[in-house]
Amino acid sequence: MARGRPRLNPLPPAVQEPGRPGSPLSAVVWNYDGERLAEESDQRLFNNSIEKGMRVLHAFGVERRSLNVAEIARASGLDRSSTQRVVYTLHRLGYLRKDEVTRRYRPSSRVLDFGSAYLAADEPASRLPRYFSLIHRRTGEFVSLNELDGTEVVVITRLPSRRLFSINVQPGMRFPAFCTATGRAILGFLPLDAARAVLARSKRKPLTGHTVTDLAGIERALQRVRETGYCITEQEAVAGTTALGVPIFGAGGHPVAAIEFYLPLAEWPRERIARELAPPALEAGREMSRSLGAR
Repeated sequence: MARGRPRLNPLPPAVQEPGRPGSPLSAVVWNYDGERLAEESDQRLFNNSIEKGMRVLHAFGVERRSLNVAEIARASGLDRSSTQRVVYTLHRLGYLRKDEVTRRYRPSSRVLDFGSAYLAADEPASRLPRYFSLIHRRTGEFVSLNELDGTEVVVITRLPSRRLFSINVQPGMRFPAFCTATGRAILGFLPLDAARAVLARSKRKPLTGHTVTDLAGIERALQRVRETGYCITEQEAVAGTTALGVPIFGAGGHPVAAIEFYLPLAEWPRERIARELAPPALEAGREMSRSLGAR
C-alpha cells in the first residue's frame, strides 16, 4: 500500500492566516498539510523553534529516508540558515544520524521513543493486545488497529496474515479516513456534525478507480455502518482487496479506534465477509469496547 504515509507533509513555507494580511504563522495553529486547526489567542505561547524542529523531523519519510541540509530545507520550507541550526541541534541530541562520507542525515532510533510513549499512554493500544491477538488467531488474516487523526486514520499496530497474502501496512502509516473501512467505521458513529466536518476538510482524492469520493455516496456508506455496525469497502483504498472495519468504543460511548482487515478480493467478496468474518469481528470489537469501559 504505497499511498500510506508514515509522516505528515511539511507546512508551506509562507502560510498566513486568511483575512489578516501580514499576520504571522504563530497567530494560528496549523497541521502539516497547511490546514487551519484553531485560533491561537496568545501568540507568545507559540514556540517557533519547536515548530521548526518538527518541520525538520517531518521532512523525512518513506520517499525521503536520508537527506542533506539543502534537501531538508526544501522539504521543510525553512531557509538554509534555520535548517542548519535545527539539524545541528537534533544531531547533537541524538535524533538525527549523519553519514560522515555522504553528509546525509536520517532519523535515529531515538525517534522511536515518542512512539513508545504514545503506545504506553494510549488506552486502546495499551489495553487491547490480548483481544487483538485473539481475533488474529481466530481468522488468520491481516488485521490492524487504527485511530482517527484529523482527516486520516493512523495505523497503531498490525498483525500480518498467516497466509501468502501480503500488504505493506506498517505502524505509523496514514490513510484517508473517507475511503477506508476503519475511517468510515469510526465516522459512522461520530456525531453527525463531527463526521461531516471531517468529510468537509478531506481532500477526497481517489486512491483507485473504485474510490467513492462524492459526499452523497460516502454518507450513504456511513448510514450502512450505523445500520450494520461495521464497514466493508471493495478496492477503494487498495486495488484487488476488500476491507472490513469494526469500531471500538470508549467509556463515553464514542468510537476511539477501529480494527481493520485487508483481504484478497478474489477470496473474500463482500458477501463472504458479511457472512463469515463480520460476526467474529463484531464480537471482538464489543469485547475490546467493554475492556475500555463502554456499555
